[in-house]
Amino acid sequence: MPDSTDDPQRPKKLPEGARLRKTEPRNLPSLNALRAFDAAARHQGFARAGAELLVSPGAVSRQVKLLEEVLGAELFHRAAQGVVLTEEGERLLSLTDSAFEILAQALPQTAPRGPLTCQVSASFYLRWLLPRYQAFRTALPELKLDLDVTSTVAATGQGADLSILYHRFSGEVPDAMMARSERLFLDGSILVCAPSLLGRRKLPLPLSALAKLPLLLNTSDGWDWRALAAAKDMAPLPLSRAARFDIDDGAIQAAMAGQGIAFAERRFVSDLLAQGLLVRAFDLPPASFGEYRLHWRGSVVRRPALAQLRHWLRSEVAKQRL
Repeated sequence: MPDSTDDPQRPKKLPEGARLRKTEPRNLPSLNALRAFDAAARHQGFARAGAELLVSPGAVSRQVKLLEEVLGAELFHRAAQGVVLTEEGERLLSLTDSAFEILAQALPQTAPRGPLTCQVSASFYLRWLLPRYQAFRTALPELKLDLDVTSTVAATGQGADLSILYHRFSGEVPDAMMARSERLFLDGSILVCAPSLLGRRKLPLPLSALAKLPLLLNTSDGWDWRALAAAKDMAPLPLSRAARFDIDDGAIQAAMAGQGIAFAERRFVSDLLAQGLLVRAFDLPPASFGEYRLHWRGSVVRRPALAQLRHWLRSEVAKQRL
């Protein structure tokens, strides 16, 4: 009598550990449409996305439109200067970014091998990275890095392989973005001015002197000055008549010229303090309202250049004695 296991009509038992493959189609949008959306979101425009994907901007736009029709949601606000993600677009980007990161890690040979693009704020570049740029080139001569230097407000990291961004502790940052990042250093801001501004005043000055001295804002709203006043239980400061700058370096330069008191990251002014070009006029410990973080995209996570850059940045931060 033949063994029942030899019956051709009987389903064969799978080897232990094997999995059945799904035969029904996956309910997913077009992969080409998802790739077009991901590229357009990173580059904030269809032209550069098309250049990356080797297709026309119109082709990218059509794929994104197709995706919007399938999902029943608008993914971008379109403008002459480019595109901006809607709330639905932000949500989808976090999903596509995670999915493409998994593929990039599983298939590292697909990762690009050209220069890394890195977005940094002008103040971080001018006050921290530029003085160390020769040391960077000496330590990592083979690492190709294309820098995009922008204002702190405009620095979002979108469209770049890497970014060095400042995050307020009170702000919200997407979890997916924070997962691919590491802290460089905590903010430690101090009040500084030129010796010429003080005249014959004796140091340290009382905090009440801030109401009479000219103040220098490194943001349009002076949020850090307001946070300082709240932390020290001070009366509202006269910010309405303060000089305003859109980058920290502008306020620091104005302070050096004797124009007022700047609230500056201590790592950005440590050399100026050592040279006597600036002084700490108030006996206050550094105030920490945020942090500087290095972010990276999933597509570069396996590239040796990323590990080398992270190691160099950590080493340079550790070297700076404050």
